[in-house]
Amino acid sequence: MSGDHCTFDELIGTVEGNEYEMCHAVAGVLTLVSREVAEKVTGECVFLSFEGDGEYLPAGILAGRSVVGLASEFVARTKNNLTKRTEVILRACAHHMLGHQTGWDLKNQGEEDAAMALAHEWLSEWTG
Repeated sequence: MSGDHCTFDELIGTVEGNEYEMCHAVAGVLTLVSREVAEKVTGECVFLSFEGDGEYLPAGILAGRSVVGLASEFVARTKNNLTKRTEVILRACAHHMLGHQTGWDLKNQGEEDAAMALAHEWLSEWTG
Protein backbone atom coordinates (compact mmCIF):
# COMPACT_ATOMS: atom_id res chain seq x y z
CA MET A 1 0.00 0.00 0.00
CA SER A 2 1.44 3.35 -0.94
CA GLY A 3 0.60 6.84 0.19
CA ASP A 4 -1.12 8.25 3.19
CA HIS A 5 -4.64 7.01 3.99
CA CYS A 6 -7.39 8.49 6.13
CA THR A 7 -8.70 6.54 9.08
CA PHE A 8 -12.36 5.67 9.52
CA ASP A 9 -12.57 8.13 12.42
CA GLU A 10 -11.24 10.93 10.22
CA LEU A 11 -13.67 10.12 7.42
CA ILE A 12 -16.91 9.44 9.27
CA GLY A 13 -17.41 13.11 10.05
CA THR A 14 -16.81 14.17 6.46
CA VAL A 15 -19.05 11.77 4.49
CA GLU A 16 -22.28 13.63 3.86
CA GLY A 17 -25.41 11.66 3.11
CA ASN A 18 -28.97 11.00 4.09
CA GLU A 19 -28.53 7.54 5.63
CA TYR A 20 -26.39 6.72 8.66
CA GLU A 21 -25.43 3.16 7.68
CA MET A 22 -24.54 4.18 4.14
CA CYS A 23 -22.25 6.97 5.38
CA HIS A 24 -20.48 4.46 7.61
CA ALA A 25 -20.07 2.04 4.70
CA VAL A 26 -18.67 4.79 2.47
CA ALA A 27 -16.25 5.97 5.18
CA GLY A 28 -15.00 2.40 5.60
CA VAL A 29 -14.41 1.97 1.89
CA LEU A 30 -12.66 5.33 1.56
CA THR A 31 -9.98 4.15 4.00
CA LEU A 32 -8.72 2.03 1.08
CA VAL A 33 -7.85 4.95 -1.18
CA SER A 34 -5.23 7.66 -0.79
CA ARG A 35 -5.88 10.59 1.50
CA GLU A 36 -5.97 12.85 -1.58
CA VAL A 37 -8.74 10.80 -3.22
CA ALA A 38 -10.74 10.40 0.01
CA GLU A 39 -10.62 14.13 0.75
CA LYS A 40 -11.59 15.07 -2.81
CA VAL A 41 -14.53 12.65 -2.80
CA THR A 42 -15.82 13.70 0.63
CA GLY A 43 -15.38 17.38 -0.18
CA GLU A 44 -17.03 17.25 -3.59
CA CYS A 45 -19.69 14.53 -3.28
CA VAL A 46 -22.81 13.87 -1.30
CA PHE A 47 -24.00 10.26 -0.89
CA LEU A 48 -27.73 9.78 -1.13
CA SER A 49 -29.89 6.75 -0.65
CA PHE A 50 -33.02 6.78 -2.77
CA GLU A 51 -36.22 4.87 -2.19
CA GLY A 52 -39.77 5.24 -3.32
CA ASP A 53 -40.78 7.18 -6.39
CA GLY A 54 -38.74 10.32 -5.85
CA GLU A 55 -36.74 12.51 -3.55
CA TYR A 56 -36.31 16.26 -3.17
CA LEU A 57 -32.79 17.68 -2.86
CA PRO A 58 -32.59 21.24 -1.53
CA ALA A 59 -29.97 23.41 -3.26
CA GLY A 60 -28.11 23.91 0.02
CA ILE A 61 -27.34 20.21 0.28
CA LEU A 62 -25.77 20.02 -3.16
CA ALA A 63 -23.81 23.29 -3.12
CA GLY A 64 -22.14 22.42 -6.41
CA ARG A 65 -21.25 18.88 -5.36
CA SER A 66 -21.70 15.65 -7.28
CA VAL A 67 -24.33 13.18 -6.10
CA VAL A 68 -23.54 9.52 -5.62
CA GLY A 69 -26.84 7.63 -5.47
CA LEU A 70 -27.17 4.20 -3.96
CA ALA A 71 -30.31 2.06 -3.69
CA SER A 72 -31.94 2.36 -0.28
CA GLU A 73 -31.40 -1.32 0.48
CA PHE A 74 -27.80 -1.32 -0.85
CA VAL A 75 -26.01 -1.47 2.52
CA ALA A 76 -28.31 -4.18 3.89
CA ARG A 77 -28.15 -6.19 0.68
CA THR A 78 -24.34 -6.15 0.63
CA LYS A 79 -23.88 -6.80 4.36
CA ASN A 80 -22.47 -10.27 3.67
CA ASN A 81 -20.72 -9.31 0.44
CA LEU A 82 -18.24 -6.62 1.37
CA THR A 83 -16.33 -7.17 -1.88
CA LYS A 84 -19.39 -6.16 -3.91
CA ARG A 85 -20.11 -3.21 -1.60
CA THR A 86 -16.52 -2.01 -1.88
CA GLU A 87 -16.47 -2.33 -5.68
CA VAL A 88 -19.73 -0.41 -6.11
CA ILE A 89 -18.65 2.46 -3.84
CA LEU A 90 -15.15 2.63 -5.33
CA ARG A 91 -16.57 2.60 -8.88
CA ALA A 92 -18.85 5.53 -8.02
CA CYS A 93 -15.90 7.42 -6.52
CA ALA A 94 -13.81 6.61 -9.60
CA HIS A 95 -16.48 8.14 -11.84
CA HIS A 96 -16.10 11.36 -9.84
CA MET A 97 -12.29 11.30 -9.85
CA LEU A 98 -12.27 10.72 -13.62
CA GLY A 99 -14.63 13.67 -14.19
CA HIS A 100 -17.31 11.62 -15.90
CA GLN A 101 -20.37 13.57 -16.95
CA THR A 102 -22.92 10.88 -17.82
CA GLY A 103 -25.84 10.53 -15.45
CA TRP A 104 -27.69 7.56 -14.00
CA ASP A 105 -29.84 6.81 -17.04
CA LEU A 106 -27.21 7.57 -19.68
CA LYS A 107 -24.64 4.82 -19.28
CA ASN A 108 -21.42 5.14 -21.27
CA GLN A 109 -19.59 1.81 -21.52
CA GLY A 110 -16.22 3.51 -21.91
CA GLU A 111 -16.77 5.47 -18.70
CA GLU A 112 -18.04 2.36 -16.89
CA ASP A 113 -14.94 0.40 -17.96
CA ALA A 114 -12.57 3.23 -16.96
CA ALA A 115 -14.25 3.63 -13.56
CA MET A 116 -14.10 -0.11 -12.88
CA ALA A 117 -10.43 -0.20 -13.92
CA LEU A 118 -9.59 2.61 -11.49
CA ALA A 119 -11.58 0.94 -8.69
CA HIS A 120 -9.66 -2.29 -9.28
CA GLU A 121 -6.39 -0.35 -9.32
CA TRP A 122 -7.22 1.10 -5.90
CA LEU A 123 -8.12 -2.36 -4.62
CA SER A 124 -4.91 -3.90 -5.94
CA GLU A 125 -2.84 -1.17 -4.22
CA TRP A 126 -4.56 -2.06 -0.95
CA THR A 127 -4.23 -5.82 -1.31
CA GLY A 128 -0.94 -5.72 -3.25
